[in-house]
Amino acid sequence: MRFELCFLTRLSDDEVRTRRTLKEATGRRLRVGRAPENEIPLKDLRVAAHEADINVRDDDAVIEAVEGHTLLVDGFETTRAALTADNDVRVGPYRVGLTMPESPQADVAITVELVEFEDSHARPTILDPGRIRIGQGLLSRRTLSWSLFALVALIAFALPFLSYLWKPSPLTPLSAEAPMQAPAQPVLASLDTFWSSGDLSSSHKFLEKNCEACHVKAFVRVEDQMCTICHKDIRHHFDVSIPGHEALAPGRCATCHREHQGRDGVVPVQQQLCADCHKDLKEKLPGTTLINASDFEGDGHPQFRPSVTVDPATCAAERISIGAPNFPREKSNLIGFSHEQHLDQANIKDMVGRLAGKAFPAGATSLQCADCHKPDAGGVGMTPVSMLANCQSCHVLTFDQRDPQRVLPHGQPHEVIAALSDYYTARSLRQPAPSERLANNDPRRRAGSQQSEKTPIDLGRPVQNEIQTALQRVFADPKGTCALCHVTVPPDPAAKTDWQVLPVRLRAAWMPKGKFDHGAHRTTACETCHAAPTSRSPEDVLMPGVETCQACHGGQEASAKVPSTCIMCHDYHLEGMPRMAVAAIQGVDHASLPLACGVD
Repeated sequence: MRFELCFLTRLSDDEVRTRRTLKEATGRRLRVGRAPENEIPLKDLRVAAHEADINVRDDDAVIEAVEGHTLLVDGFETTRAALTADNDVRVGPYRVGLTMPESPQADVAITVELVEFEDSHARPTILDPGRIRIGQGLLSRRTLSWSLFALVALIAFALPFLSYLWKPSPLTPLSAEAPMQAPAQPVLASLDTFWSSGDLSSSHKFLEKNCEACHVKAFVRVEDQMCTICHKDIRHHFDVSIPGHEALAPGRCATCHREHQGRDGVVPVQQQLCADCHKDLKEKLPGTTLINASDFEGDGHPQFRPSVTVDPATCAAERISIGAPNFPREKSNLIGFSHEQHLDQANIKDMVGRLAGKAFPAGATSLQCADCHKPDAGGVGMTPVSMLANCQSCHVLTFDQRDPQRVLPHGQPHEVIAALSDYYTARSLRQPAPSERLANNDPRRRAGSQQSEKTPIDLGRPVQNEIQTALQRVFADPKGTCALCHVTVPPDPAAKTDWQVLPVRLRAAWMPKGKFDHGAHRTTACETCHAAPTSRSPEDVLMPGVETCQACHGGQEASAKVPSTCIMCHDYHLEGMPRMAVAAIQGVDHASLPLACGVD
């Protein structure tokens, strides 16, 4: 049921202001009281939490007081009365009535008017306000103000400053390996801790009683060289020696790393620190290959550009946006592999039965991503897939149907060639001599007669033929052993080379300057981000686009998504860049040192 709740405010005898609200009720009973869950809430403290109920019927409405309460109707106390426009019905200090609704969507309209105002003089007072006067005390307001000012100046400035001067000697750093330790100080000598603006981060907690470890000079901000005593190997974000990078010169360490902000305050998370440069990077660095980025929401972040290997011989890679018409295929020297086949239940049904309990757990019906892709020790990345750990339980390297128990080693080609040569040579030696040896080369002769000389049969030639046939089958047959997954190169007699297998050049990371935590996404199905079930070629780059991540992650100010700042996926200090500072600290005039020397 819908009803109009009309609050009346009487400005004068002839002027009444009405505030109407269309409300929804679950039934035809409207509760009246001070509690907010009532359909008709009355905020005056003189009203009970639930004082009455209004029952709306087809032709009229009846108001009933709940147990323990009464109504005042036309000056008489009662517990039940008809609610009309003419009755004077009081619920506490309010007059409640019935009127015609203005909204066509409302079934009924209830009027509420506060008619009995609370007398503030009737309240008991604890203290007489007239007795509380600052000027009537022992001190005048001016004297009291100056006294408080002097007290604050003494506690917050004079004593800490004297404490700083009282300390026996300034602390000097020992070394980066043995950080500075605060010697025992008199109690008054530690009063300068009043100047501390907050708790140190957990990384610097051991310095909380040794302010001079960083604050070498009074009233002088911490210099970068004090940071590099310990953080001597911290690297730049880019090569500062490249001409044109002057516009991106980094600021002080404290520009990003703000200390005294609590346990985690020293780790910068504000995306604006990165966006200040990257939002218009192409304007600041004309010719840069990087794309402007300002936020992870919408178009603020460019499409991902993974590093895809296009020449496995030189490991050359190209960076092109995902989805672009010229997006490259990954050339890794891995062929014949299909995620679709390995995840298709029908393709491995017979293998499950044959290898139950070995390659597959009991009751399994298909391979899962986690059967081959295992998280590393930290749970952030994945361990590399290898033949020994992941493939050989199903792909057995047999080479001769007459001896299915013999398998080839998975390693270097010369090891495979040696294994085949040894196997077929030993097999030949175990066989009986061929019949033509007796028929043509070793005839019977009479006693005393000389043996006729005949050309002996080359017993090694059949063995060599069998070895070469096996090598051809193992290395060249696409349905054989090596060539099923690898690119093989036949022998070259002129160059005196044997069979070769080109090494697989799988990239450790498509986004080498990005971070991704698989452990944090373990509740998400793999195929949500990786289209492995439909991938038929090892050249497919199974990396999701930025829109997949943006379905859950937003910028720093996101409310309906996971707030994600730049440092969630990117590091500022990059390996391979110059050190931010290499100068020795002890005994050096810090004011003369550069912020960053730019040499390694």
